[in-house]
Amino acid sequence: MLGRITRHRSTIITLVLGMLGFVLIGLAHTFHFEWAKIQVDRLVAEVGALLLVVGILHWLFELGLRKEMLREVSGTVVGSTLLHDSGLASCSLNSRQVDDREHWSRCANLTIGIQYSPKFFKDFHDVLRSRCERGLRTTVTVLRAEGAAARYLQESGTGNAGVRECVAEIANVLEQIDTGEKKYTQLLRHDRVLRYSFIQTDEFVWVKFFTNSPERATVPAFKVRAGTPLFEFFSNDIKHLLEHSS
Repeated sequence: MLGRITRHRSTIITLVLGMLGFVLIGLAHTFHFEWAKIQVDRLVAEVGALLLVVGILHWLFELGLRKEMLREVSGTVVGSTLLHDSGLASCSLNSRQVDDREHWSRCANLTIGIQYSPKFFKDFHDVLRSRCERGLRTTVTVLRAEGAAARYLQESGTGNAGVRECVAEIANVLEQIDTGEKKYTQLLRHDRVLRYSFIQTDEFVWVKFFTNSPERATVPAFKVRAGTPLFEFFSNDIKHLLEHSS
């Protein structure tokens, strides 16, 4: 009985509002009374008309708008849940503004993969130095200046003509910050035109994309949580890249 009432609750509410509205309107025609300059019979009729209008609006809402609203809300919730379950933790519309230095300075392992730009190593010089002082390992893989990928980028006009100088600058930065007897930074060189650059720890990976067109643009970056399908994909891809780096 209770379940049946719940299923038809909307219809019951509409009927109750409509009937109550008609009753009040009918009741208002049976008497005439004025109190403190208030025409009580007219007030009762207007309250009845209000309930009748509310009942009609409620019926129209239930007839079409409610299902559409619930469909939109459901679609939004399902989409957000799917993104969360896949591993997306955060997003920055400008990859140059990505700054997770508190985490990067303390995480056990830090792996950085780029084409050849030394900007990250200049901006986070203090983070890399503090990692060496704490005895935390940092692995960096950059483009091999004399490889086929570097030649392709230069000949196609996609890359910077000074790849060799940029890579040398990165190596110089790492040598300056890792001055102890035991080395905590490792510089590898790959021969691949990267589809994305990355900053990976055991807990997260920041993925920074490149544009397909030759035009300059502000590119986004995504932060992905460990233990999720997206992280697993990027982690495996990065692992294979490092295996083919030397």
